[in-house]
Amino acid sequence: LSVFLFKQKTAYEIKECDWSSDVCSSDLTLPGACPGAASRVLRWGILEITISDGAFTGYRLDTSLGDPGSATAELRTASGLRVGATVSTLETIYRSYDIVYDQTQDFGPTFNLRRANGDGLIWGPLTSPDLDGVVLGVYSPAGCD
Repeated sequence: LSVFLFKQKTAYEIKECDWSSDVCSSDLTLPGACPGAASRVLRWGILEITISDGAFTGYRLDTSLGDPGSATAELRTASGLRVGATVSTLETIYRSYDIVYDQTQDFGPTFNLRRANGDGLIWGPLTSPDLDGVVLGVYSPAGCD
């Protein structure tokens, strides 16, 4: 689990979702969105933090969320991975973990970083799984029960 601490003077956006309505139905495939839960999404630059039923359920750093030049674009995991890194960098940083590459309908090429016991640590979309591919996002695993 990675925790990001930051200080910033710019504004952020909060979106409240009621999953019984269509308000956030398009977000159901997004990390941290818990079907059936009242959720709040805090978005700051390319960082999005989701709270469902009052509890932290996920985060994602994703270039599609905002300005890739924002201060949040410099955030890194505790091990040093950031959005914009190459797959080669991903593999170097996490060489002692299992990295699974997949092609998904919603996100295209993705990586999944797993512990030896199979527990997911982080995942995200890529431009490609080739060594010169680029990490487009870093997501926490689903935090829903």
